[in-house]
Amino acid sequence: MNPNDHENQIKEKRTIEASKKNLMGKSGKLGMILKHLGQPIVSQEGMFSNASYFDHFWEDVDEDEESMQTFEEGSLSHDVGRIWDGLSRGMHLEIQYMNNKKELTVYEKGYLVYKESSGELLCYVPKESWEENINQLYDRSKYMEKDQRKKDSEEGNKEADRAKLSWLWKIRDKWGI
Repeated sequence: MNPNDHENQIKEKRTIEASKKNLMGKSGKLGMILKHLGQPIVSQEGMFSNASYFDHFWEDVDEDEESMQTFEEGSLSHDVGRIWDGLSRGMHLEIQYMNNKKELTVYEKGYLVYKESSGELLCYVPKESWEENINQLYDRSKYMEKDQRKKDSEEGNKEADRAKLSWLWKIRDKWGI
């Protein structure tokens, strides 16, 4: 048996397993966690310097504050992805999505345990420790999504009421009714 055939069989099994566990894609558990609990990764481009979330601003910098990288007024910034880091919650887990590569990665204790690029599974190490944490975070993100939908619905209702009231005022002013 060709080693590549064996690897392809493992990849196929892992893809099926990841799909069943709803890990894959932006709408899967990992994507939902990033959407509701993650932070944007921002790249800022200015006239004289480019900086991103991952640049080490303070390396090789003199004590002189004027030599440190800064963001200039009028510079452009844009999101390049999203990241969630679990150290503040006692979880040695990091989830990251990079827009340009369409790449979703999960690291547990610094080791890559999940990687998906453009919908293709490239790495998946099923392990109860990190998957339990993912399930807990997913439950929290579902709650946050439900709460956000409720707020959006209430805001939509308020907007509809304002539009109705505006229309009534317009009719009253225009036709004296």
